Amino acid sequence: MLVAVPLALVAAASALALVRWPIRWAQALVWILVLQNVVVILAWKASGSTTLATDLLYTKEVIIAGGGAVAVVLALRAALRRELGAVMWLALAFGAVCAVWIPLSYLRHEHLEQIARGLRSLVYPVLLLMIGAMAVRTLEGAVALRRTLLWTGVVLGVSAVIERTFVPVQFWVSIGLQQYWVNARGESAAMLNGGLPWNFFLAFGHSVIRRAFGIMTDPLDLSYFLILPLALAVAEIWRARSRGEPISRLAAGASLASALGICFTLSRVPIAIAGGLVVIAPIVALGLAARKWRQAAVLTVASAAVFVVILGLSVASSPRIGPSSLAAAHPIGTATEGVHLSSILRAENWRPLVKGQGLGTAGYLSAKFAASPTQIAYENYYLDIAHQTGILGAVLMIGLLLLTTLQLLLARGSPLLLSLSLPTGAVIGLLAVAGLLAGQLEVITSLGATMLFAGVMVSATGGTLRPSRVRERLAEVNSTVRDQGSPTADAADGDG
Repeated sequence: MLVAVPLALVAAASALALVRWPIRWAQALVWILVLQNVVVILAWKASGSTTLATDLLYTKEVIIAGGGAVAVVLALRAALRRELGAVMWLALAFGAVCAVWIPLSYLRHEHLEQIARGLRSLVYPVLLLMIGAMAVRTLEGAVALRRTLLWTGVVLGVSAVIERTFVPVQFWVSIGLQQYWVNARGESAAMLNGGLPWNFFLAFGHSVIRRAFGIMTDPLDLSYFLILPLALAVAEIWRARSRGEPISRLAAGASLASALGICFTLSRVPIAIAGGLVVIAPIVALGLAARKWRQAAVLTVASAAVFVVILGLSVASSPRIGPSSLAAAHPIGTATEGVHLSSILRAENWRPLVKGQGLGTAGYLSAKFAASPTQIAYENYYLDIAHQTGILGAVLMIGLLLLTTLQLLLARGSPLLLSLSLPTGAVIGLLAVAGLLAGQLEVITSLGATMLFAGVMVSATGGTLRPSRVRERLAEVNSTVRDQGSPTADAADGDG
């Protein structure tokens, strides 16, 4: 009760804040996702209380729950007015399927915590998409939130370089970071590789090298988060370049810092996505939009070269790590391929995927209840969903991501609108494909901000409306851009 009452008040305050200050609410949530581990680790070390650290980590879930309640109410009202678009209908349908599985999971004798973890992993990304689409509905909000994301790209990218270059592994062992992972964050002890989580390191050739995790305490969280800031920054650079406008120093700095952060984590899927976005952006901005094909080809090669140099710098400067550097002389885990193989073998038993086994029975957040690391996930986002909610839940999620991607990639409007919608659509589409190899889409620390911004852009491009009102909504957006002119966009993306 002592914990429930304050958390309930936080949820109510979050709902009220979203209604009154939706843009500020969204910006604050992004910074909470970025800075939460710094704040929690400091509180944990200062107080020595694992309970306090756990409650602080839960605060972001409560904030999102309060905002999600507002978004669901707004979506239901729009549905009753017959104004809700297909993207939001799919979001509501997926939420309904998950809600049905709450009592079903309980009847299967699952722990309440396990049910809560499964529900959070499945519903929260969709809730954030709905919050962005239903509550943060203006193009001005999208521009303001882009600015926030670019600043987080700078902060996280720089933190990754500093952490990996100047902070030794022994420091994290000395503050007991392994206890933080298990006791405060509720991860499985099987995920630890002796003294630290196994994914802090990477086997490379005949040695093991260090991966950056910056201030997020996880290389994957850091790298996946930075994909959207990188895409938005690069898109803004080439939008300005194609129109002969000055390039924002914030966008330039965010693109470089985000690329550094992603490359310093040495995370393969984010590196592949980021490299593709950096190469494609000049072609889209200068080739397709401005019809400057020769310049686009030159800048595409130059962008690719810069990214390859950054990646090479990351590999060359990675600290080499030996087992003696860790708290326990355990071998460095190199079992990513083994986990993928195990996932394939598990998927051969297709019956649990059709019927569903209950919330929290698959996925990263179920790690606490797994006997071994190979049992926590399929390394496939859609199989994780199917194992928990049956094939219907997986199909609804595939449809939701597909429609969101198409809505953003096929948008029409001003160059400013397209510089926001096209990179966001590309990121969502590429992440959806990456879901075949990883379950990172369920982790809100890494991709919560991405889903929130995608929702904002779904609204800005008319995706929350039924088809007959989409053109009307887009006309309103473009009229607003014309009335305000480009100085508004420049001011929102400037350095002040």
